[in-house]
Amino acid sequence: MVFNRDSKKELATLRSQVEMLKKSLGELSVLNDIATAISSTLSLDDVLDLITKKCVQHIDVEQAAVFLVDKTGEDDALKTRVRHSRTTQKLVQFRLDDQLTGWMLAHRKPLMLNDTTEEDVFLSPTLRKHNINNLLAIPLIVRGEITGLIALFNKKNDRKFSENDQSLLTVIASESAQIIESSRLWEEERKLIHLQEELKTSERIQRSLLPANVPTLDLYDISVNMISAKEIGGDYYDFIQISPDKWVLCVGDISGKGLPAALLMANLQATVRGESLYGHPDVCARLAGINRRFFNNTTPEKYATLFYGTLDIRENSFEFVNAGHNKGILLSPGEAPALLSTNNMAVGFFEDSEYSKKTAPMTRESILAIYSDGITEALDEQGEEFGMDRLIQQLTSHANASAEKLTNSVFSAVQAFAGTTPQYDDMTLMIVKRGEGQG
Repeated sequence: MVFNRDSKKELATLRSQVEMLKKSLGELSVLNDIATAISSTLSLDDVLDLITKKCVQHIDVEQAAVFLVDKTGEDDALKTRVRHSRTTQKLVQFRLDDQLTGWMLAHRKPLMLNDTTEEDVFLSPTLRKHNINNLLAIPLIVRGEITGLIALFNKKNDRKFSENDQSLLTVIASESAQIIESSRLWEEERKLIHLQEELKTSERIQRSLLPANVPTLDLYDISVNMISAKEIGGDYYDFIQISPDKWVLCVGDISGKGLPAALLMANLQATVRGESLYGHPDVCARLAGINRRFFNNTTPEKYATLFYGTLDIRENSFEFVNAGHNKGILLSPGEAPALLSTNNMAVGFFEDSEYSKKTAPMTRESILAIYSDGITEALDEQGEEFGMDRLIQQLTSHANASAEKLTNSVFSAVQAFAGTTPQYDDMTLMIVKRGEGQG
């Protein structure tokens, strides 16, 4: 077969059109794969891995990487999320420095550098250090906000990036930006759901560590209630029988809130129970042991306030140590309210703290209230605290009620006082009422 000049020209044109068609089909394949990810259940890393692999394959580069804005930190720095490489040479992975990320965040447009040897190229030293001959970077923009960028490094076979490469990567970035953002939000939602499930489990575990029931004692009516400001809290209360006639009653408040405070609460509980059951019979010596063990088991900035006492139901007395906690309240018929304090240091401040004690008589119809500061420091909508006076007034006006009803009335009064103001601290209240028996 003989081809004339026109035939050869037509054949060349046809071949060129075939190549352009193949290229267009390849580009459509890339975009189709990315678009498919929209309706898929791929994780964020899977989506990013797909995008970088397609870029490496189709645009024929040694490396492709996606950098996302780190929304968990204090700044909006771009952090490498996924990188894909295709090279037979040992290639040092290139990390975008502040110059390039700053340029991208400031200019919000594509950046193509094909000759990194030029001295006026602002990234020349960094690029040469990492054997980067050329790069192409396109910002990812969602609703006018830069959420990251796609960057390609080193076109294969020492070639340069073309305008077609930039156009294709721009389309890929445009198609990918919302997909990546949606996947990121989906990933964050999954993490949040997982965290909420863990918090619910932690709350159940924490509740199981606290006494399931209050003691049932002759002539004494006891009630306790605790409402955490978050799913789990740092307040602690306990009832520990140390002899047939003696019970340890205590309320504690761990510094901080949330899960860290809850973990310390468990630590404090184990320490208090161990010292109460197996420690020194003297209440001050027991507090010194609790303090020493808590100090050695926690970091220096952690501490706990603790109101700790022994109720003697035969002698009808309450021997107590107040370690930096709110003053207890003792209401006795015909007497002014007594505030129970021993001016001792909170648990965990110093290893060798010493403690003093006092004894309060539990006369007939007396009421002992031990509480955490979440009650007295509850705020109303004007920023005023519930305060000690309101607490005493509530206890006094409902003194004839059972311990449980008295406890509930205090919580109802605090909640009514706070109104729509959110609870910011854990609230715990223990009520001990002595009946009218002999003694």
